[in-house]
Amino acid sequence: MLGDYGAALAFLAQKVNGTGEKAEERPARSFESFFEREWAQYVRDNWKHSTQTTQGSFVRRHILPHFGSMQLALVRPTHIVEFHSAMEANGLGRKTRRNLHAVLSKMFSYAHDLELIPSNPVKRGIAPKVETIEKPALGEEQLYALLDAVPVRNKAFYATLAFTGIRTGEALGLKWEDIDFADSILHVRRAIYRGRVTTPKTSGSIRPRPMVPELRQALLNHKAMAVYTQPNSYIFSSSSGRPMNSDMLRRTLQDALRKLGIVFDQDRADGLHLLRHTSGSLVYRRTANVKVTQAWLGHSSSRVTLDTYTHLMNDEQKHAADAAFSPAWPGHRNLCTKPSRLCTKLCTAAFPKGGKDGTKMLCCLELQRGRLAQLVRAPALQAGGRRFESCTAHQFGSGRKLRLKRYLARASLILIGLPCVVPTH
Repeated sequence: MLGDYGAALAFLAQKVNGTGEKAEERPARSFESFFEREWAQYVRDNWKHSTQTTQGSFVRRHILPHFGSMQLALVRPTHIVEFHSAMEANGLGRKTRRNLHAVLSKMFSYAHDLELIPSNPVKRGIAPKVETIEKPALGEEQLYALLDAVPVRNKAFYATLAFTGIRTGEALGLKWEDIDFADSILHVRRAIYRGRVTTPKTSGSIRPRPMVPELRQALLNHKAMAVYTQPNSYIFSSSSGRPMNSDMLRRTLQDALRKLGIVFDQDRADGLHLLRHTSGSLVYRRTANVKVTQAWLGHSSSRVTLDTYTHLMNDEQKHAADAAFSPAWPGHRNLCTKPSRLCTKLCTAAFPKGGKDGTKMLCCLELQRGRLAQLVRAPALQAGGRRFESCTAHQFGSGRKLRLKRYLARASLILIGLPCVVPTH
């Protein structure tokens, strides 16, 4: 018993004092060794070809030359700061350096998962700060003018980007078998990146898209002119039957924008992504709903949508402030100095002769602008009329409630061409 106790004390003394045999030490691993073995395998197993091309270029051109000879386990946050300083000195912008930071974080996080390093030295707080730049978008009238200006043979392609919000590669990957003309549905199942077939960018991108009548007709016209019309043929194909060249489509779009006199202050704002951003902007303006816009664009998270459409949300906040805190009618004189196109059309349809009632209704529509899309939908016209009535009865007078309902229903019918029930009592 005493012998066992003495052996236990001796064992504890060895642990406390660090005496006895040393633990087996692992050979030091360089960053380059990790890159060539574990990281290369991770990239092959988890990254799409397009990601390997873009992110792999970052690693080979910037990260590997800087960290390659360093011992993986000895990299500290100070080394990451020095790396960003070196990249800034080489002329890399903040956005590029932030992308590099994200790749570095993923690499060291994976090394930590494999227990090759004690902790991840790439901290979020030392990432370069990037100012959010609002991407330009076309207005509704500009969009339709653009679709009239592009060559007829390419009109369906640009209409697909604008009326569905899908990405360029996803549009180029469409085949005729993906189009359901009977139900006006378009299915996104693949994408084209640098001539190669790949999966769409996110899981949310693999989705059916509704086709508005304009897009359906544009695709029918395109099929009538197309050479390749088999179910497995690409819709937007070249003379060889392969998907069209995105660079050529981008240059055609830019030519049309120049002819229309549409210019942007930002560099590369006139690319094909302009139509996707325009689609998202129009959807958000009509719905004022972040989740609907996120689903429409297939964003992986609502944070991406929030960051992209911040300027539109600021507009909605302004309309909310005007509606909640503007002086009661008729004291607010400047309410309708710049009415929206939708509100103007709706008011004109309801009050063809204008007059005092027309002016009042226009201003009232501006106050309720964020809900107009819901108010004029056919299935909810009666309910919408009641909600609208409750918001405007004090402005029009209680004796005009029935008249207001009829005007709203009539205006909705004229504006969107859908059946509606006009209240009779």
